[in-house]
Amino acid sequence: MSDDGPLLFTGLGTSIGERSIVVDHTGDVDADGWRVFAAYPADRDATCHVTQITGTRTFTDCDGRTLDVSELAAPDAGVVPLVEDRRTLVIDFRAAAATTTSP
Repeated sequence: MSDDGPLLFTGLGTSIGERSIVVDHTGDVDADGWRVFAAYPADRDATCHVTQITGTRTFTDCDGRTLDVSELAAPDAGVVPLVEDRRTLVIDFRAAAATTTSP
């Protein structure tokens, strides 16, 4: 996984709306080292979508800048990667939905 670069998922439908994320893996252990980023630069807002340069850890943003995956924005609070049974990666959006709803 880490040899091919992160994975960009665009237009995911979630309980609190549509979003795009980048899922990244570093390290040699498949069950560890997963991170999730928002699919826009950390210094821009969500309207500045990124495009991945295929097979790399590099992205191009809405201004044509070249960015490393580490320069992308943090995901919404509560969006976390979970590895179930050390085999299946799940991106949990429910925690984010719980933090944005009122009782």
